[in-house]
Amino acid sequence: MEEKLSEVPTARCFTFHGLCSRVFRLAPDDNALREAIEDAEAGRLLAKPLPRVARRVCIDEAQDMREAHARLLRLILPSGAQKRKLRCYP
Repeated sequence: MEEKLSEVPTARCFTFHGLCSRVFRLAPDDNALREAIEDAEAGRLLAKPLPRVARRVCIDEAQDMREAHARLLRLILPSGAQKRKLRCYP
């Protein structure tokens, strides 16, 4: 996927842990990811400013997406996108 996105100069490719680390704080494992999300949802952790707002999100291997990943996306996507239902399927 990263290779395909290289054709789009403004595209960025992240793992969910990498995205959390970029926006909130270092999240090298699932526990750190969950704690950062909980702190952000409770207002104890603020997002770092991003250079631009995402217009599209493409998720590779979406069958592996977990509820924590959807919660992370809800925290960082613009408010209009947050209103849309993000679902993950077990």
